[in-house]
Amino acid sequence: LVYALTGGALILLYFLVLLIARDLLPPAHGQPNHFWAGIIATLVLFTVFNPLRVYAQQFVNRVFYREQRDFALMLRDVGRQLSATLMQDDVYTLLTRDVAQRLGLTSARILLPNDGVCAYVDRENSVCIPSDSLLIPWLCDHRDPVVMHERQRLPEDVTRATDPLVAAGGELCLALMQRNTLLGIYAFGSKNSGDLFTREEVNNL
Repeated sequence: LVYALTGGALILLYFLVLLIARDLLPPAHGQPNHFWAGIIATLVLFTVFNPLRVYAQQFVNRVFYREQRDFALMLRDVGRQLSATLMQDDVYTLLTRDVAQRLGLTSARILLPNDGVCAYVDRENSVCIPSDSLLIPWLCDHRDPVVMHERQRLPEDVTRATDPLVAAGGELCLALMQRNTLLGIYAFGSKNSGDLFTREEVNNL
């Protein structure tokens, strides 16, 4: 759709510039100067192609993919706020409650390392990942987001290991890694709208 809009606009612009340039240029041998008019029109198209393509992409995103566009903008906004946040409680609130509200999610949790039976647990103790959970080595080895409605693609034992997240309404989880250390698990709930996460949104996260 982007290239269809861009192509259509370029064709109209080409003929418009061609007609204007042909009338402005002095005639050649008593005939309109089609040769130089064509060169000028081509140069104009070459100059405006990329800005026009970017504008067309923004227009399509704004009209047809508003949710994905808002999703990406929100993530950039959270990133800016996070860089300005100093207090630990403020960081946790920003990454859980605020992110859930802005993305229109049922919840957002950060599971941090724990010394008890649960290797990773959220602050409210509502989600517990046991120390023997196969989800932990899977996240360390693969580091890819785990999407719960696609978890049938995972090995059967890893699929079962995601049950605590699913039971808490989780739809997506990310590994928070530092080199080879799993610092935490970022778990996102489902969308309030009932829609599934798109691949673009998962990649943005």
